[in-house]
Amino acid sequence: MHHSQTSIVRIALFCSLMLLTPLLYAEEQAVSPDINSYFQDPDWQQWVNTFESPGREVFDKRHEIIAASGVKAGMVVADIGAGTGLFTRLFADRVGTAGKVYAVDISRSFVENILRTSREQGFKNVEGVVNNDKDVLLPANSVDIAFLVDTYHHFEYPVSMLASIRKSLKADGTLIIIDFRRDPHRSSSWVMGHVRAGKDTVIDEVTKAGFQLIDDKPLLRTNYYLEFRKGDASTSQATQPSFDCSKANGSIEELICQNDEFAALDHKLAKYFKLATETYPAEELKTLKAMQRGWIKGRNDCWKADDKSTCVRNEYQHRITELQITTGSAKISNSAVFICNPDKHDSITAVFYNDAELPAAVLTRLSDDVDEQKLLFLSRSGSGTRYLGQNVEFWSKGSEARVTWGVIDTSEFKCKLDADNPGGI
Repeated sequence: MHHSQTSIVRIALFCSLMLLTPLLYAEEQAVSPDINSYFQDPDWQQWVNTFESPGREVFDKRHEIIAASGVKAGMVVADIGAGTGLFTRLFADRVGTAGKVYAVDISRSFVENILRTSREQGFKNVEGVVNNDKDVLLPANSVDIAFLVDTYHHFEYPVSMLASIRKSLKADGTLIIIDFRRDPHRSSSWVMGHVRAGKDTVIDEVTKAGFQLIDDKPLLRTNYYLEFRKGDASTSQATQPSFDCSKANGSIEELICQNDEFAALDHKLAKYFKLATETYPAEELKTLKAMQRGWIKGRNDCWKADDKSTCVRNEYQHRITELQITTGSAKISNSAVFICNPDKHDSITAVFYNDAELPAAVLTRLSDDVDEQKLLFLSRSGSGTRYLGQNVEFWSKGSEARVTWGVIDTSEFKCKLDADNPGGI
């Protein structure tokens, strides 16, 4: 983005982003809860036949997978999304009597049957955990290896789940994710319709949650095998935020001081705010600092939220995204011009930032009546691509977009891609 365009974005967003706090604090569901509905009252034997039969790649390669995990006697392993316990029992054999395996699943029936079959096979080192859709419910700093096989795509709330997994891992703990490759040229139609995210998206989500990718093992064909390490203070996570925790002001700042993920987000925010103070024109610095003070107040108001952690996380991610865009640090992924009402010379230029802290879009609307710019964030959609911002919604599919804009006239209107000027940059 050219400097002049960066300045335009920065100035226009000063006002609109002061009002951004009311955006939803609850983490949006990444997938429909229907994806897990058939596990609530499962036919145990049917799923044993499905999960533990030749032809399923992770079953055929189960011994190679266990060997590649590096599990050793005495370790504590969490088999998350344990299903019928195929890998639970294999890990239980490897860790021995000095170790432990947590069989974690949202299905109580699965967990009860895993415990039964484990006892029948002589394993007394298996402990069952019936978790929920946002938390693995494991003790903090207790796990050496968190293991997910064909489970990550079932996470309805991946941000919350990854945070709880990270909390459960020891300082040098490992997260292993095995899941289906999602490639439109090679994957089955079932995988393309059932699996939310491909490998690159998973890597991006997990590293943003405070993990380091340390290995991508070429062990499987229809699945990928990723190994992550819990980040430490020298890499993505900091033990303390950028402010002095001895002077923490209120319960939210105390929460940030006690949470590695939030401390790391605070350091990332401090980095981009410093960049902003160095790159913004002098006449804009007073406004920048006032906005930052307002943002801190809004973040600290998260004590009022039902889900305080999600509120804090959202506050940081939205503000970091804003600063990445207004400083020109976020790379432009794409842009387009949409014609909305030719009679009023009404058009919207959309600039997309897919690699920012949160995928976002800056919309600039120009017409006889409107000259505004808005920042929107990617939101879950059943079809097409949907972005939400303060009093604005942009939903595009193919060459058309449906738009709601403003608080006075909230009627929906339609726009079409400008074929003569598809690129807005």
